[in-house]
Amino acid sequence: MNPVFISVIIPVYNMSGTVTRCLKSLRAQPFRDLEVILVDDGSTDGTGEDVKQAAAEAQWIHYVRQPHSGVSSARNSGLDLARGEYVVFIDADDVIDEDYLPHIAAKAKSSGADMIVWGIMHCYPDGRAVASNPRLNGFYSRKEFLTAFPSDQYGERKGLFGFATNKAVRKSILDRFRLRFDEGMSLMEDYDFFLGCFAHSESFYCFPETGYHYFHSERGKAKRNCASYRHLINVHSRCAGLLESEDAMTYGNRQLVFQAIANLSISLFLELDRPCCDQIRDCIAFIQDSRYCSAALRSSRTRSERIKEMILSGKTASLSLLLTLRKLYIYAKVKKTRLHGFRR
Repeated sequence: MNPVFISVIIPVYNMSGTVTRCLKSLRAQPFRDLEVILVDDGSTDGTGEDVKQAAAEAQWIHYVRQPHSGVSSARNSGLDLARGEYVVFIDADDVIDEDYLPHIAAKAKSSGADMIVWGIMHCYPDGRAVASNPRLNGFYSRKEFLTAFPSDQYGERKGLFGFATNKAVRKSILDRFRLRFDEGMSLMEDYDFFLGCFAHSESFYCFPETGYHYFHSERGKAKRNCASYRHLINVHSRCAGLLESEDAMTYGNRQLVFQAIANLSISLFLELDRPCCDQIRDCIAFIQDSRYCSAALRSSRTRSERIKEMILSGKTASLSLLLTLRKLYIYAKVKKTRLHGFRR
Protein backbone atom coordinates (compact mmCIF):
# COMPACT_ATOMS: atom_id res chain seq x y z
CA MET A 1 0.00 0.00 0.00
CA ASN A 2 1.27 3.46 -0.91
CA PRO A 3 2.04 5.93 1.89
CA VAL A 4 -0.27 8.87 2.52
CA PHE A 5 0.41 12.34 3.89
CA ILE A 6 -2.01 12.29 6.84
CA SER A 7 -3.27 9.38 8.92
CA VAL A 8 -6.41 10.29 10.88
CA ILE A 9 -6.97 8.06 13.92
CA ILE A 10 -10.44 7.92 15.46
CA PRO A 11 -11.08 5.81 18.59
CA VAL A 12 -14.75 4.97 18.91
CA TYR A 13 -16.78 3.25 21.62
CA ASN A 14 -20.60 3.17 21.64
CA MET A 15 -20.89 6.29 19.47
CA SER A 16 -23.70 5.24 17.14
CA GLY A 17 -25.11 8.43 15.63
CA THR A 18 -22.34 10.85 16.56
CA VAL A 19 -19.71 8.86 14.66
CA THR A 20 -21.87 9.22 11.53
CA ARG A 21 -21.82 12.99 11.99
CA CYS A 22 -18.04 12.89 12.42
CA LEU A 23 -17.53 10.75 9.31
CA LYS A 24 -19.78 13.02 7.26
CA SER A 25 -17.49 15.96 8.04
CA LEU A 26 -14.47 13.85 7.07
CA ARG A 27 -15.98 12.77 3.75
CA ALA A 28 -16.64 16.43 2.92
CA GLN A 29 -12.88 17.16 2.92
CA PRO A 30 -11.54 18.14 -0.53
CA PHE A 31 -8.35 16.25 0.34
CA ARG A 32 -7.62 12.61 -0.39
CA ASP A 33 -3.95 12.19 0.43
CA LEU A 34 -5.03 10.59 3.67
CA GLU A 35 -6.30 7.50 5.42
CA VAL A 36 -8.84 7.31 8.23
CA ILE A 37 -8.36 4.54 10.78
CA LEU A 38 -11.43 3.96 12.92
CA VAL A 39 -10.67 1.74 15.88
CA ASP A 40 -13.86 0.30 17.37
CA ASP A 41 -13.02 -0.37 21.00
CA GLY A 42 -15.53 -3.19 21.47
CA SER A 43 -18.73 -1.18 20.96
CA THR A 44 -21.97 -2.90 21.98
CA ASP A 45 -24.41 -0.57 20.21
CA GLY A 46 -24.76 0.04 16.46
CA THR A 47 -21.42 1.83 16.11
CA GLY A 48 -19.75 -1.00 14.21
CA GLU A 49 -22.44 -1.12 11.54
CA ASP A 50 -22.35 2.67 11.10
CA VAL A 51 -18.59 2.63 10.58
CA LYS A 52 -18.56 -0.47 8.35
CA GLN A 53 -21.05 1.19 6.02
CA ALA A 54 -18.92 4.33 5.79
CA ALA A 55 -15.80 2.24 5.15
CA ALA A 56 -17.55 0.34 2.37
CA GLU A 57 -18.42 3.63 0.64
CA ALA A 58 -14.93 5.16 0.96
CA GLN A 59 -11.84 2.98 0.50
CA TRP A 60 -9.65 5.40 2.45
CA ILE A 61 -11.68 4.71 5.61
CA HIS A 62 -10.45 1.60 7.43
CA TYR A 63 -12.43 -0.14 10.18
CA VAL A 64 -10.64 -2.07 12.92
CA ARG A 65 -12.29 -3.72 15.90
CA GLN A 66 -10.67 -4.73 19.18
CA PRO A 67 -11.87 -5.94 22.61
CA HIS A 68 -12.86 -3.06 24.88
CA SER A 69 -9.58 -1.74 26.30
CA GLY A 70 -9.98 2.03 26.58
CA VAL A 71 -9.33 5.10 24.43
CA SER A 72 -5.54 4.99 24.85
CA SER A 73 -5.38 1.38 23.68
CA ALA A 74 -7.56 2.26 20.67
CA ARG A 75 -5.31 5.18 19.72
CA ASN A 76 -2.24 2.98 20.10
CA SER A 77 -3.77 0.39 17.79
CA GLY A 78 -4.34 3.13 15.25
CA LEU A 79 -0.75 4.33 15.59
CA ASP A 80 0.56 0.83 14.91
CA LEU A 81 -1.41 0.73 11.65
CA ALA A 82 -0.88 4.31 10.46
CA ARG A 83 1.10 4.87 7.22
CA GLY A 84 0.93 8.66 6.99
CA GLU A 85 3.79 11.12 7.14
CA TYR A 86 1.82 12.90 9.86
CA VAL A 87 -0.71 11.59 12.38
CA VAL A 88 -3.84 13.51 13.42
CA PHE A 89 -6.37 12.46 16.06
CA ILE A 90 -10.11 13.09 15.92
CA ASP A 91 -12.72 12.07 18.49
CA ALA A 92 -15.83 10.28 17.24
CA ASP A 93 -18.28 12.78 18.74
CA ASP A 94 -16.61 15.85 17.17
CA VAL A 95 -16.72 17.38 13.68
CA ILE A 96 -14.31 19.32 11.46
CA ASP A 97 -14.77 22.12 8.93
CA GLU A 98 -14.60 21.31 5.23
CA ASP A 99 -11.17 22.90 4.74
CA TYR A 100 -9.70 21.53 8.00
CA LEU A 101 -7.35 18.81 6.71
CA PRO A 102 -6.22 20.73 3.58
CA HIS A 103 -5.31 23.67 5.80
CA ILE A 104 -3.28 21.48 8.18
CA ALA A 105 -1.56 19.68 5.30
CA ALA A 106 -0.59 23.01 3.73
CA LYS A 107 0.94 24.24 7.00
CA ALA A 108 2.82 20.97 7.50
CA LYS A 109 4.24 21.04 3.96
CA SER A 110 5.23 24.70 4.01
CA SER A 111 6.82 24.60 7.48
CA GLY A 112 8.33 21.11 7.40
CA ALA A 113 7.95 21.08 11.20
CA ASP A 114 7.92 17.87 13.20
CA MET A 115 4.80 18.98 15.03
CA ILE A 116 1.96 21.30 14.05
CA VAL A 117 -0.27 22.86 16.75
CA TRP A 118 -3.49 24.84 16.28
CA GLY A 119 -6.66 25.82 18.15
CA ILE A 120 -10.04 24.33 19.01
CA MET A 121 -13.63 25.54 18.90
CA HIS A 122 -15.26 24.45 22.16
CA CYS A 123 -18.96 23.69 21.68
CA TYR A 124 -21.15 23.46 24.79
CA PRO A 125 -24.58 21.87 25.35
CA ASP A 126 -26.15 25.32 25.88
CA GLY A 127 -25.18 26.34 22.34
CA ARG A 128 -22.11 28.41 23.21
CA ALA A 129 -19.08 28.15 20.93
CA VAL A 130 -15.79 29.45 22.34
CA ALA A 131 -12.63 29.62 20.24
CA SER A 132 -9.32 28.75 21.91
CA ASN A 133 -6.18 29.46 19.88
CA PRO A 134 -2.53 29.23 20.93
CA ARG A 135 -0.86 32.54 21.60
CA LEU A 136 2.18 31.08 19.85
CA ASN A 137 2.18 31.75 16.12
CA GLY A 138 4.85 30.70 13.67
CA PHE A 139 7.91 28.45 13.57
CA TYR A 140 9.78 27.47 16.76
CA SER A 141 12.80 25.41 17.67
CA ARG A 142 12.33 22.93 20.51
CA LYS A 143 13.85 25.21 23.14
CA GLU A 144 11.81 28.19 21.92
CA PHE A 145 8.61 26.16 21.99
CA LEU A 146 9.24 24.63 25.42
CA THR A 147 10.07 28.04 26.86
CA ALA A 148 6.89 29.59 25.47
CA PHE A 149 4.11 26.97 25.66
CA PRO A 150 3.60 26.77 29.48
CA SER A 151 2.13 30.29 29.55
CA ASP A 152 -0.70 28.95 27.37
CA GLN A 153 -0.95 25.45 28.85
CA TYR A 154 -1.19 26.70 32.43
CA GLY A 155 -2.65 30.13 31.73
CA GLU A 156 -5.84 31.45 30.15
CA ARG A 157 -5.77 28.78 27.40
CA LYS A 158 -5.41 26.13 30.08
CA GLY A 159 -4.87 22.64 28.72
CA LEU A 160 -4.69 23.61 25.03
CA PHE A 161 -1.34 21.92 24.49
CA GLY A 162 -2.56 18.76 26.19
CA PHE A 163 -5.44 18.04 23.80
CA ALA A 164 -4.94 15.11 21.43
CA THR A 165 -7.08 16.61 18.70
CA ASN A 166 -5.30 19.86 17.80
CA LYS A 167 -1.92 18.53 16.73
CA ALA A 168 -0.20 16.75 13.86
CA VAL A 169 2.94 14.76 14.66
CA ARG A 170 5.49 13.35 12.26
CA LYS A 171 4.95 9.56 12.30
CA SER A 172 8.64 8.74 12.01
CA ILE A 173 9.25 10.38 15.42
CA LEU A 174 6.48 8.34 17.04
CA ASP A 175 7.96 5.14 15.66
CA ARG A 176 11.63 5.96 16.24
CA PHE A 177 11.09 6.73 19.94
CA ARG A 178 8.16 4.33 20.36
CA LEU A 179 5.87 7.06 21.63
CA ARG A 180 2.50 5.68 22.64
CA PHE A 181 -0.33 6.54 25.06
CA ASP A 182 -0.08 5.16 28.59
CA GLU A 183 -2.96 2.68 28.74
CA GLY A 184 -2.94 2.71 32.53
CA MET A 185 -3.99 6.37 32.71
CA SER A 186 -7.56 7.71 32.57
CA LEU A 187 -6.75 11.39 33.14
CA MET A 188 -4.29 13.61 31.23
CA GLU A 189 -3.05 10.71 29.12
CA ASP A 190 -3.12 13.10 26.14
CA TYR A 191 -0.77 15.60 27.79
CA ASP A 192 1.49 12.79 29.00
CA PHE A 193 1.74 11.46 25.43
CA PHE A 194 2.49 14.84 23.91
CA LEU A 195 5.15 15.69 26.47
CA GLY A 196 7.03 12.76 24.94
CA CYS A 197 6.39 14.19 21.47
CA PHE A 198 7.61 17.63 22.62
CA ALA A 199 10.80 16.05 23.97
CA HIS A 200 11.69 14.39 20.65
CA SER A 201 10.46 16.91 18.05
CA GLU A 202 13.07 19.32 16.73
CA SER A 203 10.70 21.90 15.25
CA PHE A 204 7.17 23.20 15.84
CA TYR A 205 4.71 25.29 13.88
CA CYS A 206 1.74 26.94 15.63
CA PHE A 207 -1.08 28.83 13.98
CA PRO A 208 -4.63 30.07 14.74
CA GLU A 209 -7.15 27.51 13.48
CA THR A 210 -10.52 26.59 14.98
CA GLY A 211 -11.86 24.23 12.33
CA TYR A 212 -12.06 21.47 14.94
CA HIS A 213 -15.37 21.51 16.85
CA TYR A 214 -14.94 19.86 20.25
CA PHE A 215 -18.34 18.95 21.71
CA HIS A 216 -18.41 19.03 25.50
CA SER A 217 -20.69 16.59 27.30
CA GLU A 218 -20.76 14.35 30.35
CA ARG A 219 -19.36 11.47 28.29
CA GLY A 220 -15.86 10.35 29.16
CA LYS A 221 -15.51 12.30 32.42
CA ALA A 222 -13.31 10.32 34.77
CA LYS A 223 -13.72 10.53 38.52
CA ARG A 224 -10.60 11.67 40.29
CA ASN A 225 -9.32 9.67 43.22
CA CYS A 226 -6.11 9.32 45.18
CA ALA A 227 -4.45 7.18 42.50
CA SER A 228 -5.40 9.52 39.66
CA TYR A 229 -4.08 12.57 41.54
CA ARG A 230 -0.73 10.81 41.72
CA HIS A 231 -0.88 10.30 37.96
CA LEU A 232 -1.62 14.00 37.46
CA ILE A 233 1.23 15.05 39.74
CA ASN A 234 3.58 12.74 37.84
CA VAL A 235 2.53 14.25 34.49
CA HIS A 236 3.17 17.83 35.65
CA SER A 237 6.43 16.70 37.23
CA ARG A 238 7.39 15.19 33.89
CA CYS A 239 6.75 18.59 32.30
CA ALA A 240 8.97 20.25 34.91
CA GLY A 241 11.73 17.73 34.23
CA LEU A 242 11.46 18.30 30.47
CA LEU A 243 11.69 22.07 30.88
CA GLU A 244 14.73 21.73 33.11
CA SER A 245 16.51 19.31 30.77
CA GLU A 246 16.01 21.68 27.81
CA ASP A 247 17.04 24.81 29.76
CA ALA A 248 13.49 26.13 29.37
CA MET A 249 12.55 26.38 33.07
CA THR A 250 12.27 30.15 33.33
CA TYR A 251 11.14 31.78 36.56
CA GLY A 252 7.66 32.22 35.12
CA ASN A 253 7.44 28.61 33.92
CA ARG A 254 8.59 27.36 37.31
CA GLN A 255 5.83 29.35 39.02
CA LEU A 256 3.16 28.03 36.63
CA VAL A 257 4.12 24.35 36.79
CA PHE A 258 4.91 24.34 40.50
CA GLN A 259 1.54 25.93 41.28
CA ALA A 260 -0.20 23.09 39.44
CA ILE A 261 1.85 20.48 41.32
CA ALA A 262 1.19 22.17 44.68
CA ASN A 263 -2.58 22.37 44.11
CA LEU A 264 -2.72 18.70 43.10
CA SER A 265 -0.61 17.72 46.13
CA ILE A 266 -3.19 19.33 48.44
CA SER A 267 -6.04 17.67 46.50
CA LEU A 268 -4.33 14.31 46.98
CA PHE A 269 -5.10 14.61 50.70
CA LEU A 270 -8.48 16.32 50.43
CA GLU A 271 -9.84 13.53 48.24
CA LEU A 272 -8.91 10.66 50.56
CA ASP A 273 -11.96 8.45 51.17
CA ARG A 274 -10.81 7.57 54.66
CA PRO A 275 -8.15 9.98 55.93
CA CYS A 276 -6.62 7.54 58.42
CA CYS A 277 -3.02 7.75 59.58
CA ASP A 278 -1.84 4.92 57.29
CA GLN A 279 -3.28 6.54 54.16
CA ILE A 280 -1.90 9.94 55.10
CA ARG A 281 1.51 8.46 55.88
CA ASP A 282 1.51 6.82 52.45
CA CYS A 283 0.60 10.11 50.73
CA ILE A 284 3.29 12.01 52.66
CA ALA A 285 5.82 9.38 51.55
CA PHE A 286 4.70 9.94 47.94
CA ILE A 287 5.19 13.71 48.35
CA GLN A 288 8.64 13.22 49.89
CA ASP A 289 9.72 10.77 47.19
CA SER A 290 8.55 13.07 44.41
CA ARG A 291 11.24 15.17 42.77
CA TYR A 292 9.12 18.33 42.79
CA CYS A 293 6.19 18.09 45.25
CA SER A 294 7.89 19.41 48.39
CA ALA A 295 9.58 22.24 46.51
CA ALA A 296 6.31 23.14 44.80
CA LEU A 297 4.43 23.22 48.11
CA ARG A 298 7.06 25.42 49.75
CA SER A 299 7.14 27.94 46.91
CA SER A 300 3.40 28.17 46.11
CA ARG A 301 0.24 29.45 47.76
CA THR A 302 -2.36 26.69 48.06
CA ARG A 303 -6.05 26.31 48.81
CA SER A 304 -5.17 25.31 52.38
CA GLU A 305 -1.98 26.64 53.90
CA ARG A 306 -2.68 24.79 57.16
CA ILE A 307 -2.83 21.43 55.41
CA LYS A 308 0.29 22.32 53.44
CA GLU A 309 2.29 23.02 56.61
CA MET A 310 1.17 19.73 58.17
CA ILE A 311 2.20 17.82 55.03
CA LEU A 312 5.65 19.43 54.96
CA SER A 313 6.21 18.85 58.69
CA GLY A 314 4.91 15.28 58.51
CA LYS A 315 2.26 15.71 61.22
CA THR A 316 0.35 12.56 60.35
CA ALA A 317 -2.00 12.34 63.34
CA SER A 318 -2.89 16.05 63.31
CA LEU A 319 -3.54 15.96 59.58
CA SER A 320 -5.71 12.85 59.95
CA LEU A 321 -7.82 14.59 62.59
CA LEU A 322 -8.12 17.79 60.56
CA LEU A 323 -9.18 15.97 57.38
CA THR A 324 -11.68 13.82 59.28
CA LEU A 325 -13.27 16.90 60.89
CA ARG A 326 -13.37 18.59 57.49
CA LYS A 327 -15.20 15.63 55.95
CA LEU A 328 -17.69 15.54 58.85
CA TYR A 329 -18.32 19.27 58.44
CA ILE A 330 -18.92 18.95 54.70
CA TYR A 331 -21.19 15.93 55.26
CA ALA A 332 -23.26 17.79 57.88
CA LYS A 333 -23.51 20.87 55.68
CA VAL A 334 -24.71 18.87 52.67
CA LYS A 335 -27.21 16.93 54.79
CA LYS A 336 -28.58 20.16 56.27
CA THR A 337 -28.95 21.69 52.81
CA ARG A 338 -30.81 18.64 51.50
CA LEU A 339 -33.06 18.51 54.55
CA HIS A 340 -33.84 22.22 54.23
CA GLY A 341 -34.70 21.75 50.58
CA PHE A 342 -36.97 18.80 51.38
CA ARG A 343 -38.89 20.77 54.02
CA ARG A 344 -39.46 23.62 51.63
